[in-house]
Amino acid sequence: MKSLYIHIPFCKQKCFYCSFSVVVGREKDTDEYLENLFKESMAYKGSDIDTLYVGGGTPGILAVEQIQKLFFGVRRNFIISPNAEVAIELNPENITDDKINAMLNAGVNRVSVGVQTFDEKYLKYLGRAHNAQDSKNAITLLRKAGFKNVSVDLMFGFKDQTPRELEHDLNAVIGLGCDHISIYALSVDTNSLFKVRQEPTVGKEKFAKYYFFVNETLKKNGYAQYEVSNYYRLGFASRHNFNYWQGGDYIGLGVAAHSHISGHRYWNYSKFSDYMNAIQNTGRAIEGEEFLDNRTRFKETLLLGLRMNAGVNVKAIEKRFNEYLSDEENTLIAQFVRDGFLERFGDVLAATDKGRIVLDEICARLY
Repeated sequence: MKSLYIHIPFCKQKCFYCSFSVVVGREKDTDEYLENLFKESMAYKGSDIDTLYVGGGTPGILAVEQIQKLFFGVRRNFIISPNAEVAIELNPENITDDKINAMLNAGVNRVSVGVQTFDEKYLKYLGRAHNAQDSKNAITLLRKAGFKNVSVDLMFGFKDQTPRELEHDLNAVIGLGCDHISIYALSVDTNSLFKVRQEPTVGKEKFAKYYFFVNETLKKNGYAQYEVSNYYRLGFASRHNFNYWQGGDYIGLGVAAHSHISGHRYWNYSKFSDYMNAIQNTGRAIEGEEFLDNRTRFKETLLLGLRMNAGVNVKAIEKRFNEYLSDEENTLIAQFVRDGFLERFGDVLAATDKGRIVLDEICARLY
């Protein structure tokens, strides 16, 4: 399986928590940027693609004609599987009937809406450009137009957020009948305004309490957790993300996009002007690369697999990479199992609910 990610970096404003590679107030460069995406894609012409994800930034900032241009250009250079998952990120304030129709006509079959919260004060706190009603209207429009796979992004762990406020957000998503929910604790990342402000993050105890509350609430309402931060109704898991978590191959186009092909991992310039100049001059914009040996690929696939509720088949990836857990690693895993952080089912190793709370620490120790 091979996936394609396309980064659209344009934003009207940068949210206060955002650390992604975005540009503000450069919409005049959109058409030139799309042309550069097509030039970059020539290096992969004829590649078979099973999942396509357009992210950002704010892909919904594209005009109707630009949406059509983007997907036409992609299909011109890639062979998109007839059953491919074709997804795009949208912000509520960008969703209009004309854009929805353009996406449907382009073959988009999955939409991820950046709701984040339905609480007006937290939307302002995050620096979002929409309000709660915009989110409800957007999801209603997508449903009426015929989208059968609608995902939303939610955040929790805001400063002073109460359990009742979190419950209100969850009930709003459940009430709208969303098919998939990605929910993340607010983090203060480098290159974000929150980092400059030194905004406080939620403490470990409160995070654990809220995380278990999210888990319980969504499960009671028909959503199954299949990855640390992702919940779905049966049949609506993200195939694109599964490919990442299983150590698959993927192509990234655009500013700061990453690619991985058979152990060769490389990434594009994260500065907009550097990317544009490089594509114009050479047709490629690779800023850095690394070649992963089998041992590294084995370990990364193991640790990524632990993010999934189904776990990872250790024996299968040992065979895949001809690499094996060391005595020291097996001893550490056995300790995690005894302590209730991991569990084994035959050849499958998985994190428990308790383990998913501290999964980053577990992975750091195993790496």
